[in-house]
Amino acid sequence: MKKSIIIKHIVLGTLASAILTACGGGGGSDSSGAKEVCSFALQGNNPLQLNLGESYVEPGFSITGANNQVIQGTTTGTVDSSTAGTYTLVYTAESCSNNASRTVIVQEAAGACNYELNGDNPLTLTVGTDYQEPGVRITDANNQQLTGKITGAVDKNTVGEYQLTYKSDSCNNDVTR
Repeated sequence: MKKSIIIKHIVLGTLASAILTACGGGGGSDSSGAKEVCSFALQGNNPLQLNLGESYVEPGFSITGANNQVIQGTTTGTVDSSTAGTYTLVYTAESCSNNASRTVIVQEAAGACNYELNGDNPLTLTVGTDYQEPGVRITDANNQQLTGKITGAVDKNTVGEYQLTYKSDSCNNDVTR
């Protein structure tokens, strides 16, 4: 009879332990073991772009949980700045049910480009005439055509000199009209 009572207590103890473990008892972030949704704040750009050979320096991150408590987190992933490519860093915390990630793009450094402005430079207009952008052709060192953007504006109703700047993100130079 004593043997059956001991076996009964062992079975009940094992069952209770299994139930507590399955429900998150005995550890975790709170008494229920449930993880919370956290707020991740990444400092710096995302995606972040690096030139080939430039060292990656983590801009930083913070994690905030319920009741605005600060939570310690970890980062997984690596960036090999000697190899062009796209890298992903993942930010996590043990008590959080979610995570955040940052994309790091390692690319060849921008070089000087060739800008060929269409039309006259300088371009002369009569007051009141609409400005029609004549365009620009931008090419890199391999004669690959690139896209660019124009900054500046022309006020057709005011006499004056206006400067427009043509720039491609793939180039380390620009040109003005």
